[in-house]
Amino acid sequence: MIPVVFLTCVLLFTVLNPARLPSAILILPFALFFWLLYLIIIELVSRPRPYAFAVRRTQVVFIAAFPVVLLVLESLGQLSVWDALMVMIIFGGAYFYIGGSSTITLHD
Repeated sequence: MIPVVFLTCVLLFTVLNPARLPSAILILPFALFFWLLYLIIIELVSRPRPYAFAVRRTQVVFIAAFPVVLLVLESLGQLSVWDALMVMIIFGGAYFYIGGSSTITLHD
């Protein structure tokens, strides 16, 4: 699944001309890129401890969404050091807030 999504992302980012596409189609490459990152991170995280998959899923969403948001801002010409810092603070805070509230305690 990962190679198919990767090749689709590469094709969409190289072939499509954003100036001639409708707005709804412009979202597709970024959604596929997010999906690709999500699949790769889930694969890496779920290997050592598969029982923690449900706990880590929300955290993986934040990890995968962070570079996608930066890529979207860069493609709009709105990415500066200040914007990257603010996105990092927002994602970091949300990551630790949700990660801390969704932990599972295993009882013997």
